[in-house]
Amino acid sequence: MTLTGLTEIKPCEEDDNDIPEIQHDLIPISHLANLEPNTTVDTIGICKEVGELQTFTSRTTNKEFKKRELTLVDSSNAAVS
Repeated sequence: MTLTGLTEIKPCEEDDNDIPEIQHDLIPISHLANLEPNTTVDTIGICKEVGELQTFTSRTTNKEFKKRELTLVDSSNAAVS
């Protein structure tokens, strides 16, 4: 979430039923190894390590991209990079 000088924060009304709810089915990091490759999941963790910013160029589109390795840990101390 990014807040700027133009950001406006308002309290929600108790009877406001137009606020969308987001449902998450959080998967512990320790269960990720049991999933099929390329499965989309929701997980939650704390960023333990942040790698150096790397720049690379796509072979197919010749566009430049930036990437940074992160290591996340959850309450079970399982980690994923």
